[in-house]
This record gives sequence, C-alpha cells and structure tokens, in this order.
Amino acid sequence: MEKVHGQLAGCKPAQIKRLSNLYRRRVAPEHAVSRELARSMAELALDLGRPVTVLIDRRGRVITVAAGDAEHCPLPPAVGEAEARLAGLRLVHVHLKEGGLSRADLTSLFLNRLDLMVAVDVRAGSHGAPELGLAHVATVAPPTSDEEDWLIDAPTEFAMLEREDVLERVSALEEELARAYRARDVRRGSEERAVLVGLDTGEGPLESQSRLDELAELLRSAGGVVAFEVLQSRSSPDARTLVGRGKLEEVVSAAYHENADLLVFDRELSPAQSREIEKATKLKVLDRTQVILDIFAQNARGREAQVQVELAQLQYQLPRLSGRGAAMSRLGGGIGTRGPGETKLEVDRRRIRERLAALERDVDTISRRRSEGRKGRTHGPTPVVALVGYTNAGKSTLFNALAKSSVLAKDALFATLRPTTREGWLPERGEWGATVLFTDTVGFIRDLPS
Repeated sequence: MEKVHGQLAGCKPAQIKRLSNLYRRRVAPEHAVSRELARSMAELALDLGRPVTVLIDRRGRVITVAAGDAEHCPLPPAVGEAEARLAGLRLVHVHLKEGGLSRADLTSLFLNRLDLMVAVDVRAGSHGAPELGLAHVATVAPPTSDEEDWLIDAPTEFAMLEREDVLERVSALEEELARAYRARDVRRGSEERAVLVGLDTGEGPLESQSRLDELAELLRSAGGVVAFEVLQSRSSPDARTLVGRGKLEEVVSAAYHENADLLVFDRELSPAQSREIEKATKLKVLDRTQVILDIFAQNARGREAQVQVELAQLQYQLPRLSGRGAAMSRLGGGIGTRGPGETKLEVDRRRIRERLAALERDVDTISRRRSEGRKGRTHGPTPVVALVGYTNAGKSTLFNALAKSSVLAKDALFATLRPTTREGWLPERGEWGATVLFTDTVGFIRDLPS
C-alpha cells in the first residue's frame, strides 16, 4: 500500500486503503482531472469529512495522495528545471465547502510553480451520493501579466473543465515565461540581483532604514545589485523565518517580479532559519554576516588576511552545513561563496574541524608576531597616529595623503582588511616638526563578525 499523507488522525484502515487506491488512477495527460478520479475523491471526502488532495504529473499519474487541503500535500523537491519551466505537476483537491481557492492554495501554486491549482466543490446529493459542483482553476502569472502572482479563472462547470486541454495551456504559459526570462537576462547582465529584508523590533524606522541602507552598500561592495527592499515591523523575530510566513510570501513575490534570485537578511540567521527560508522560497538565502565575509574574501590580500578570512568563514559555515539545499551549494558561485575556504565546505565535518584547528594555530602565530610589533611601536619614541572610523569613510585616502603612501583606496566597503603603518611628518610637532607613525585601520560597521 502506497503512503497516504496529510490529516490521517481518526481515519480507519479501510479508509486509508481507499485513499491509497487513488494511486492506481490514471488521467489523460491533456486533462486536469478525470471525472472518475474526481468522483472517487469526492466520495472519500464526504466519508472522511475533510478535503482530499492529489498531485498529478504531466503523464497523468497520481504521485501523491493526501487527506486534507493543499497545504497538507507534500511536494517532491525541485529537480533543477530552468527558471522558465513550471514544476510539471498539477494539484487537484475537492472541497466540502464552497468558496473557491484559498490563500494557502494560491501561495502553494506560486511558491512551488505548479502547472495548475484545481479545486472542485463537492456536496452530497439527495441519496448521499457525491455531486461535483463548480471547478476553480488558477495558474502562475507570467512576469508580463497585470496580475501580481497568479491568474484565477472564473468558476466553471466540471464538464467544461473536462474539455479543456491543460497541456496546451501549460505549454503556452511556459513559452511566455521563457520569453520573459530571456528578455530579463539580456537586461540584467552578470550581477546578482537581491531583495533586501530588514526587521524593526522596536528600534524605530530611522534606525531600521539606516541598517537597510548600510546593507545595500555592503551588497554593492560584494558585487550585487539591490532589486527591492522590504522592512518588516514585529515585536520580536519569528523563530522559524525571522519575518513571519506572510511577509516571506511578499518577499518571494517581490523577487519574482524584480528578477531577483537572492534574499539578503539584515539580521544574522540561525542555521534552522536559513534552512527553513530556503526551503520555503526556493531562493538563495544570505544574511549580513555572510555578505561581510564575502567582501573580506574578495579583498583579502596576503597570507595573514587570507588565513583570518578562511577561519571566519569556516567557523560561520560549520554549524550550517547540515541540510543545505542546492540554492546554497558552494559550487553555485556568487555572493557568499567566495574565499579561500570555498572548497573546504564540501568535505566532511571532521576534515573541516582539522582545518579550523590548523587555522587557529596560524592566527595565534600571526597575533603574537603583530603583538611584538605593536610593543615596539608603543614603547618607542615615535608617536603613533591611528586613523579610525566607519568603513569607506576615506581613511585610506587620508592615510595616503599624510604618509605619502599608495595603499589601496577605493569607494567600497572593507577595501582595507589589514592595518598598515607608514612613517610620516607632522610639521606642527616641535619647532621644526617631527616624525610620526600613521596607521590605517580596518573600518567598523554594525554587527561586524567577531
């Protein structure tokens, strides 16, 4: 007996067996659902007192059966289809109450890119036999549509649904999606487009927007483009998705319409939150810390900086290795995947911990050597002038002017990752001026990874 999903509490073994028998049904590929299958589902729905749902592939095979509504029907994982392709699955369920498609139905359609979402009203006839009422059908809206996320047909009699060629309709929709994506690819270039997600838990709109503006600048420095910004106000972060399920749906809709394939959260996400958001959105998910570490990886020059960046990346990623989806594969490239440690994350935890131990020893050695250098400057007769401040505030440019130096200075966050000290001259010191040591430091920012 094949597995039945959903709300099975209180179901008798005979009822579960009847549900399992739905797997034996076949539907003509061009039809959304056959009358025989819909009637069998309706009989079971009346017997169980709850909706019955099936998932049908394009060959007309029933691949999932569930007692309950669309949200109780698990979907198979995505198999790497192109963005312009739909999932190749239609979800059909029978409703005991009239009312058409629910918000949960439409959200499932959109997030999972189903071919069709079909709901059929069911009522008991005069002798208790099921009667099929109106059929409700919805499809994903292409980016060029006036509708935001889905297109809902007017309710129709079941006989009309039987006569429609759904494969022809799905093929036309996929062609339209493909044209839209080709046009977008021409416009977008090679830069990653991201939706930024901020959270206000009482800090106030000015502080929250300031954090989002800072995140936008971080993304730009990492090589990305801000496609859209979303700011959610909550009394406390949601334990599963940070911003709540409803806001997450809004974020996915924005990403779809703005041609973005990346979500960047202003707060640090726990490993469980990252996995939950990635699973719900089917998009690549990063947080502020990952963007900062990516910038560090791009700008790390010299052995010292590279060792410290690799150590920070591995310490951050180690607890997040379990259950990572294809969207966050280190082989996928892009923001959040660069740096000396990018191939290390594909090996097992034991080897990563061994690498961490070796890096920590290297960092200790570097720290001791730098500490000795600082002692010499601290106890020496030459004054030290350190340039400190916010990242990208112009410290390196000022340092070059004061010390007649040529360290890297550009309009980007964290272009400087290693303090640099050079000798310079201050004419104001003493009667004839005197030598000083100028030090260019790494800038600071909110929530800098420790």
